[in-house]
Amino acid sequence: MPSETNTVVALVTVYRPDEGIFESLEAIQRNCPTVIVIDDGSSSDYDLMLDRIEKSVDLLVRQTANSGLAKALNVGIETAIEKYQATHVVTFDQDTQPDDDYLAEALKALDAATVAGMDVALVCAGRNNDWTLQDIEQKLGFNTAVEALQSGFVIPVTTVRRIGNFRSSLFIDCVDIEYMFRARANGMESLVADSARIAHTVGDRIAVKFRGNQVHVLGKRLEFSYHGPLRRYYITRNRLVLFKLYGRQHPAWARKHFLTETKIAFLCLLFGRDRPQQVMAFVAGVIDGARGREGKIPQGLARRLRRSEMQTK
Repeated sequence: MPSETNTVVALVTVYRPDEGIFESLEAIQRNCPTVIVIDDGSSSDYDLMLDRIEKSVDLLVRQTANSGLAKALNVGIETAIEKYQATHVVTFDQDTQPDDDYLAEALKALDAATVAGMDVALVCAGRNNDWTLQDIEQKLGFNTAVEALQSGFVIPVTTVRRIGNFRSSLFIDCVDIEYMFRARANGMESLVADSARIAHTVGDRIAVKFRGNQVHVLGKRLEFSYHGPLRRYYITRNRLVLFKLYGRQHPAWARKHFLTETKIAFLCLLFGRDRPQQVMAFVAGVIDGARGREGKIPQGLARRLRRSEMQTK
């Protein structure tokens, strides 16, 4: 639980939530007494669900349009500061369930690193599902993250006042990485709370098969994380935007993730579902990323991807 000297507010971003949100909220409320849910413009079809959510949390903020994850987070942060005088916020996606001691472990790590002299921008989960965070560096005897998932970020309000809000023009995907790189550019670190764990959905896992047989590499089953065409567009475009913005400052990261994302993209194109739409989304993402285009996916492209996807079902 948060200490008496901190006012921590949990921010949960949702879009078209299903019944699973209530299990997530219960886990979050076991960590943090104050919870704000920010709905990112779900349609009226979700009114009943959102009414139920509103009754189970301290505050529901409904946005009138789908404006993206970053904008929803920014709205939540501003609300937490203005309405609850938050000193810290902890951010969660709708499909994330933190362990019961998650916030306590994160704040303990934050206190220890601060005492040791580290300028901490945020704290992130050391474990996601059964995986330990990989992109880490050692600073002052603590693990710091190069790249980490936004869900589970514990952010002091002082960080927001110092480096600003999340980059809303990215809409979704890479919002967390850009914030971490911007913090690093301002001399701040993203601290890993090694023992803090979340359970989080990271896309469908698809096994690679050739002629009906499972493919293995070095004795391990070859599989990849699959995202639909709309997400494929944002992932591709926003990674390229970040390569242009931060590639020179983080060349090792850029090389590694250029190869990783290229591999995943081609596995999706070769072995994933909705292959024609995946190709369309990937190519459009490359073009827009190279041009430095940000914001919400163009409406015409989104309609084509959705129409093509519906035609294949």
